[in-house]
Amino acid sequence: LTAANQHIAVRAAVSDAQVAPGSRVTLAFDITPGRRMHVYAPGADYQVIGVALDPQPLLVEHDTVYPPSEIYHFVPLDERVPVYMQPFRLTRDVTIAATKEAQQALRGMETLTLTGKLEYQACDDKICFRPNAIPFKFELKVKPLDRP
Repeated sequence: LTAANQHIAVRAAVSDAQVAPGSRVTLAFDITPGRRMHVYAPGADYQVIGVALDPQPLLVEHDTVYPPSEIYHFVPLDERVPVYMQPFRLTRDVTIAATKEAQQALRGMETLTLTGKLEYQACDDKICFRPNAIPFKFELKVKPLDRP
């Protein structure tokens, strides 16, 4: 997935294209804020950039991993907030459920679809734009669980 708008450019990928019950995969989002733009990091009182997965009963979700941020001084309000202004990467791991019910549900499935959106609010040195979201979709090939 590659997407871009006036605020950010995003390249997303998944660590493994093939999964089985118990597999853990990483969704990686390489994000480049636009010129003179920033997006909010954890700890800000604004819409923090994040990965929102659509509900999927066959997934166990793990927390998004954030890189270190920098402090931006918004002079008009004399406000200091954690932001990302340089290219950075967010990752979000998911594990394919391995319960008997999940294995039963995955049996015969050829693909497992992961969908969601990258949510963010971008600002420049004068304006904060409305919160926005970029949808994503990954099709993972399901391989059968090997049992001795």
